[in-house]
Amino acid sequence: MDGLTAKHIGFADARLNYAMLIQIPERLREHARLQQEIADSQKRALEEVERKALSAAGEDELVRKMEEARRKLAEADGAVERAQAALRATDERRDALIASLEDETYREALNIIAMADAQDRLETLVQEAKRTPTPADDAMVQRIGELNERIERIDAEIAELRKSARSIAERRLEVERARDRFRKSGYDHPDVIFDNELDLERILGQILGGAATGSVLWDILRAGFGLRYPGGRRRSGGLTFPFPFPIPMPGRHGETGGDEWRRPDSRGGWFPPEDAWGKSRPRYDDDDDDDDDERHHRRGKWETGGRF
Repeated sequence: MDGLTAKHIGFADARLNYAMLIQIPERLREHARLQQEIADSQKRALEEVERKALSAAGEDELVRKMEEARRKLAEADGAVERAQAALRATDERRDALIASLEDETYREALNIIAMADAQDRLETLVQEAKRTPTPADDAMVQRIGELNERIERIDAEIAELRKSARSIAERRLEVERARDRFRKSGYDHPDVIFDNELDLERILGQILGGAATGSVLWDILRAGFGLRYPGGRRRSGGLTFPFPFPIPMPGRHGETGGDEWRRPDSRGGWFPPEDAWGKSRPRYDDDDDDDDDERHHRRGKWETGGRF
């Protein structure tokens, strides 16, 4: 009965087909493993070809020059930081001096003493001039009075200049804070671009003129921030050393962040902190085609860093 049923439904042929079907996944896995081995072998061979070609092209010397340039960059950064520290100390001394001169009680006491002394001397000179018959003495006394008035005008101008100097120093500090944040965020990395040069120029002018603050400048920087792929960066072999620097990618944190990419002892890895991104995700420019973000063509574009 079983044989008749099996023959009736074609069990023998179906069994053979079923056995072949259930073996397909295993055969596919084996095929994928073999293909991966072939691909890995080809990749290693290509890496070796690239390594030899780079070595023959003088890669070792270029890497040495890059490391030397990074060392000099670190020394220059140190010199800038020391100069900034000296400038801050000078600013503090200046502020302390201005504050002492602008102390209301101290200034009023000095003015009272100076005015009383000047008045006493002027009155004494007037009395002595009246006792003398020569008009030269009267002219001298008049001249002294004019000089006293001029001194008062100059004192007022000095006070206005101090106020202006304080205002300029505050604006300069705002720009310096934005610059420090710019560097700490890694915005001066060679792979960073900005597509809003005109906005930056306008805001800097407004800050220096007292019409805008440093926070506005930072917002403009974040809005224009983008990344580019330098020419010649891509390699099929995928060698790992940074030449000149690894490409920062959103969501992928490297060994360093922000301004640490300048350290000579780092491998140049870099990822901007979360607050460095603008409202939109960064744009990428590969420098070798014409399908990049159109805003790079509509508006001015400037780049930071440079090539080693």
